[in-house]
Amino acid sequence: HSRWSRYRYAFPGLWQPEFTLEILKAAKDRGMHTCIETSGYAPKSIADRILPYLDLLLFDYKATGTEKHRELTGVSNGPILENLEYCYDRGASIILRCPMIPGVNDSDDHLAAISEISLKHPRLKGIEILPYHDFGRGKWKELGREYTLSSLKNATAEQKAGWLSALASMGCKNARLA
Repeated sequence: HSRWSRYRYAFPGLWQPEFTLEILKAAKDRGMHTCIETSGYAPKSIADRILPYLDLLLFDYKATGTEKHRELTGVSNGPILENLEYCYDRGASIILRCPMIPGVNDSDDHLAAISEISLKHPRLKGIEILPYHDFGRGKWKELGREYTLSSLKNATAEQKAGWLSALASMGCKNARLA
C-alpha cells in the first residue's frame, strides 16, 4: 500500500476518459479554455482522444525512478514518462507539476531529473514546484477522518529556495513555486 495511492484528484482527468472527453468537447463548443491535471497514468489511446480538445495539460511528475515512484504511488513511472513524451511530441501545451515533500521525494536525483525533463522539452510552458503543506488537516477532521500524513513536515522557506536554486544551477530556467 503506497502513501499516495488512496488519493485521487477532485477532477481525475484521464481516470474518467468518457466524462472528461464530453466535458472538454462541450467547453470547446462554448469557446472555453480547457485544461486537465493528470498523473499521466493512462493508455495512449485516451490521450489521442482528448488532446484535440485540450488547451493545457498540467502533468504531474511525483518521483524519480521506478521503485521510488511505485513506493509512493503504487505504480511504475514508466508509462507516465512515456505519456509525457507522447503528449509533448504531439504538440500539447504542458506545465510539469512537481509535488515536493521534504525527506520523501526532494532528493538531488529527483531535482536533476526534473531539470533533465525541462532541458529535453524546451516547449514546456513551465515547471511548477508544489511544496508540501498540511493545510488540508482541518478538512480531514471535518470529514471525521484521521489525518494519515501527520509524519510529513511542511516545506520551509529555505527548502523551497534550495529546490529552486538547485534546479537553476542544473539548467532548469523555467521553474517556479506554485
